[in-house]
Amino acid sequence: MPTLRAELESLLHRVVEPVELDMALRREPWAESLARSLPPAKHTPPEEWFSKLTQLTDQHGVEGELLRLLETLRPARAAEFQALAARFAAGTIRHNLPDDPPTPLADPRDRYAFLLRERVGALPDVFQVAGGPATVESVYVAVRLSGESSALDCEAEAAFGGAHLGAQRHIGDRTGRRVGPEQPEPLETVLRRPHTRWVLLGDPGSGKTTVLRHAALKLLDDPDGRLPIYLTVAEIEDGIEPALRRLFERFGAADLTRWAHKEVLEGRAVLLLDGLDEVADLAAARAALLKLAVNVGKTTTLVIASRPTGYKPLSIDFVTLALCPLGDVEQRELLTRWVPDDARVTAALARLSRTPRLRRLAENPLLLTLAGLVLRAGKDVPQRRAELYEQALDVLIHRRHAPDGLVGPQLSAPGLAMELLGWAALRLHGQEGDVYPRGALLGALEADPRNLERLQRQWQDPERFITEVVTRSGLLIPDTGRVEGARAFSFPHRTFREFLAATALERDMGAWAAGLGERQAPLPRVEAVRVEAPKAPEPTALVNRGACAPVGEVGGVDSGAVGPG
Repeated sequence: MPTLRAELESLLHRVVEPVELDMALRREPWAESLARSLPPAKHTPPEEWFSKLTQLTDQHGVEGELLRLLETLRPARAAEFQALAARFAAGTIRHNLPDDPPTPLADPRDRYAFLLRERVGALPDVFQVAGGPATVESVYVAVRLSGESSALDCEAEAAFGGAHLGAQRHIGDRTGRRVGPEQPEPLETVLRRPHTRWVLLGDPGSGKTTVLRHAALKLLDDPDGRLPIYLTVAEIEDGIEPALRRLFERFGAADLTRWAHKEVLEGRAVLLLDGLDEVADLAAARAALLKLAVNVGKTTTLVIASRPTGYKPLSIDFVTLALCPLGDVEQRELLTRWVPDDARVTAALARLSRTPRLRRLAENPLLLTLAGLVLRAGKDVPQRRAELYEQALDVLIHRRHAPDGLVGPQLSAPGLAMELLGWAALRLHGQEGDVYPRGALLGALEADPRNLERLQRQWQDPERFITEVVTRSGLLIPDTGRVEGARAFSFPHRTFREFLAATALERDMGAWAAGLGERQAPLPRVEAVRVEAPKAPEPTALVNRGACAPVGEVGGVDSGAVGPG
């Protein structure tokens, strides 16, 4: 009787190509160390590559995860994968391989540093380009921090729609410290001050995530310094110790949990907590953060990142820093990272400087990164913002900027997927915040029988649709970084959400007015999307979340002051 490992290897040969599976593995947090041990898929015979893969999955005990990944790649064979996964879980006819010789444990900080770099150091796959940037450090440019309200009172976010004009800002440094635009002091330098409670505010796409990740990597460089720990606010809602345990279990290093937790409690850590504005339950998240601040004591540093709109100070202990828009020098430096052609960079920046709206686009790191990707794909930066969003989405979902041979699995029906996402975004537009609880997103996808029927023909059910969008496009980001167990999802940037919603509104109303179909009912109240006539419609209420990677770590992904990290 063949062993389970042999059955798995035979199944892999029948259903997938090594290159496709290799690309899919490299997007999965649980498979990162495994993928690094595999030989190059393009230059290894399939039988040898699959044999090595099954050997590694056996050593790591992740056959179930591999079969679930195959289910997202080949949903039509889901029953076959699930049956084999159940047999692995039951432990029947498991083959016996000799145990690997014990490996001496490295210093805990060295092991942790390796895992942290793996988690936060790379750009999301969706932004990987041939000969282009691949890491956070390769796209990072110095971003100015300010403790003064003027940094975000210059209508930086107002460029994304009139709904934010006049929104109350909560920016100010009560301690009298000044880290103004004239002082480009990196966050990691600010964190060496005695004060230990900070909030980092930035407009959509201004670089909050990238700044946090860059600071974490820089803090690691000091072997005797405090331990940087990067997590999302959603991950710590039930406490720091469970969040650490889940993090390390994902990397097969659960034994590091107690050590890292001790570093936190004894004041030898810096907690970098991303995405306060992206949680599904803001009240619960604020309560969890305040509880955390009390439990870890004054010597452990906390940095919490959020958008300014809607932010309310957590307590008087938290000092606020604001991310300033990119200046001319920073714009050129960032765009050059993506487009190594000085003449094209100069021409693109000149075009973007012609109108106030386009200048605002160039001041936003994520949107400027999208312009760079459009340029890399052989197109010119368009004159109108709506055209830029349309072209950028086309580049991203079809991976027109990816290296030859590394495009990887794409959405099985990109056009339909964009329509369905647009309709869901339109239905959910009126709800508070930009994070969609899983149930609300599923409900939006199931609300219209016509769209649900189209979805089911292609993906069978909304859960499979969401999984494919997350793993193959990065246009939906799970709050915990993984589809499994995610409680809520967000778009990587409000720009994408608003553009898709406006497109859905135009398509729906146009078909209804022309008598080509029934109007979807009830249409949600849409206050921040408008079209311009007689030109092609341009959504002007462009609000966002901000990563990218993904398309990402994809998590996350407020893409950065430096790009999409």
